[in-house]
Amino acid sequence: MKNNDYLKKVYRKFSKFIEIATIREQEYFILDAKYTNEFNIKVKELIKEIESEGKNDVEISVLFDTKGDIVLIDGEIIGKYIANCYNYSISTYYKEDSLNRIIREVINGSDKAQVDFIRVSYAVIYNIMGGLYKEIKCKKEILKQYKNKFGFYDYQYEDDVLVVLSLLILEDISKYITINPEAFLSCIQHIKDKKNVTN
Repeated sequence: MKNNDYLKKVYRKFSKFIEIATIREQEYFILDAKYTNEFNIKVKELIKEIESEGKNDVEISVLFDTKGDIVLIDGEIIGKYIANCYNYSISTYYKEDSLNRIIREVINGSDKAQVDFIRVSYAVIYNIMGGLYKEIKCKKEILKQYKNKFGFYDYQYEDDVLVVLSLLILEDISKYITINPEAFLSCIQHIKDKKNVTN
């Protein structure tokens, strides 16, 4: 059973919520993963940067195989990476420096503003995950359960795990900032329409 206590906490920065939500959803959903070359390179650069600052204990959080690929990585590093990418992408899209200010405007905005925000957030999260993971292994019964929950019964594309993981994080965002549930459902329908998926 998944623990959703993190949805009830108050976070000073919205990016911290994204980090925690990402960590929790991945812990629950992902059994194993392989990472893209791009992410492997970024993690190595990050480790070098941290080591140059004199912090040498970071390697405990990341283990590489003999080919230089990540075989084990702390979920917190992935959560921070996704939160930073999300913060940058959303701030760039809305041409606003403060993610917290964007969130306040969305919460107080029109239904259309909320639908737009959810769709943009989904695209951002999906793209970040696509750039991070080369392969994701999860429990098939959990994948099926969430595909059914989101109405993707007939979704037979190879990105089904990415879609479901992105929707889980998006659902957390919607609940946390109390977005109109219709905005989230509209995003699901938009994804189905793009892939011509029927219920």
